[in-house]
Amino acid sequence: MTIVSLVAGGSRLTTWIDRYFVDGAVNSVGIFSVLSSQSLKYTVTGRSQQYVLTILIGLLVVVLFTSLG
Repeated sequence: MTIVSLVAGGSRLTTWIDRYFVDGAVNSVGIFSVLSSQSLKYTVTGRSQQYVLTILIGLLVVVLFTSLG
């Protein structure tokens, strides 16, 4: 009875963490991607220098987020 209740409690805890933290983080990344792509859609100029700068800034942001987390 004790082992079963511990396993059930652990299962409820990991389900809660997955539902609110992991799904929240993934949904936030998705919303950020959609919003940033909508804003980038209006800045298309056809100049390759601007594309390279945008890619470099994006890579810099990704590196900063991964190094902090």
